[in-house]
Amino acid sequence: MANSVDVKVSSGDAIVASFKNAGEVRDVGLNVYEGKKNGSIVHGESLDGTLQYDGEELNESQYVIGIYDKKQGEIKILPTKFFSGRVKSNTMLINDAKLNKKLKRTIVEGTFAERRNALGEEFGTKKAKKAISEAARNRIDAGLLEDSQVDIIDGIRETTKSMPNREEMAKIVEIENRVIPKCYPEATNVEDIYPINEIVFDEILEIFPIDIIINNEGKLIDKIKLLPFLPSIERGDEQLKNGIFGKIMEKLVESTSSIINEDIKYQLRLLSFTSMLVGLYFNRRLNKKEKLIENFNNKPPLRAINYMLNYFGNSKFKKINYDRDVKFYTIGPKEEDKLLCHIIILILTLCEFRIDLNLIASELNLKPSRLIALVRTLGCSIMVANKSDGKDKSGNKMAVLRVPFKVPELVKRFKR
Repeated sequence: MANSVDVKVSSGDAIVASFKNAGEVRDVGLNVYEGKKNGSIVHGESLDGTLQYDGEELNESQYVIGIYDKKQGEIKILPTKFFSGRVKSNTMLINDAKLNKKLKRTIVEGTFAERRNALGEEFGTKKAKKAISEAARNRIDAGLLEDSQVDIIDGIRETTKSMPNREEMAKIVEIENRVIPKCYPEATNVEDIYPINEIVFDEILEIFPIDIIINNEGKLIDKIKLLPFLPSIERGDEQLKNGIFGKIMEKLVESTSSIINEDIKYQLRLLSFTSMLVGLYFNRRLNKKEKLIENFNNKPPLRAINYMLNYFGNSKFKKINYDRDVKFYTIGPKEEDKLLCHIIILILTLCEFRIDLNLIASELNLKPSRLIALVRTLGCSIMVANKSDGKDKSGNKMAVLRVPFKVPELVKRFKR
């Protein structure tokens, strides 16, 4: 037949794609991507980058395509895949002028910090841009200092020559923050661990009037009430007798019944000084010397009061003049701990370096946990009372200072 055309089945790769909303398609390159589960997809973009073509393979039927070969006068039949999809306008690339400008920008090369600063200078806030510019302005080029590095090192060494090293600095800090009296760990006698004459001078102790106590022919309670301050005076005479000052006074009165020697007088003066310190502790918030004096049961010597306020109430002064008249004082947390530590040392001295913590806690109105922390900071051992301490103290905790003595570690603050 004159109008017949031969048809041949041929092998090869061909696809057919139909895009529903596409107009005339020109200059489009399509690529086929094989999917693992959902079949193949086709994707392409126009050469000017304005349109995007996406389609999915239709697997419902088999498709073929016929290609007419004019020279051979025959049609070649090729099996093919059919894709159906839509055309999308790439609006992000068209409308975002800033992004379009970014894409044309050359890629910044360099370190991470340099790239970060470049982004900050371009897209950062005013505050970020200002910080970047200030950092760049203050940056030091180490290469310019290579010729001067020897002079710089020598200058630093000369400047820091007088500065204390780590060990010296640790000692300075410890001295400034230590609240306990000066101690001597090499002492062989317990009396020499905390020398009393470094806490209070003999000339200060000698001005306390103890003759009125020695010459008083009244009862024990009358002698106790002659002390400068008694925290338990409002609790009644029986409480005064059983308090720490009553116990010490009772021991000293029994000693004076036979003979009065210099040691007894010294202990009476030391007891009066300790009582004055306790008065300062209970009136530490007053801040004025006049009000403090009004709260003593018996007014101590004025020079002793000035000594006390200089020693415990003005820690900000490096050089202390113990004869300076003090009108105002400040007892902060550090001064309070210092005052309590000195009171405990004085009571330990008057009680042969063994004290009942329950009795001290009750007399000074302290929590037992805080008192234990204080006595441990002083280097005392904590133990349970034995038979020699008396039946009334059975089970009580006792603080004992003894040799050999180990320097306590620095404790800046105690539990309140």
